[in-house]
Amino acid sequence: REPYREWQKQKALVEARARAEAGDHRAALLAFRRATRLAPGDIETWREVAEYLSGVGSGEVLLARQNLVRLA
Repeated sequence: REPYREWQKQKALVEARARAEAGDHRAALLAFRRATRLAPGDIETWREVAEYLSGVGSGEVLLARQNLVRLA
């Protein structure tokens, strides 16, 4: 089951990056959320999410940074 979840997480991250690149921030955010639900303990996923949220000026960046601190 773990390899499948990893594949799903990677797929969600690829989608999030593509949506962000296309300027579809709502869809990017949904895909990033899916990635963090699939891998809540993955610090690299949270780091990417925090970077994205910071770049778009989202208030949700605080939650992502809290998770980074918790996992570090």
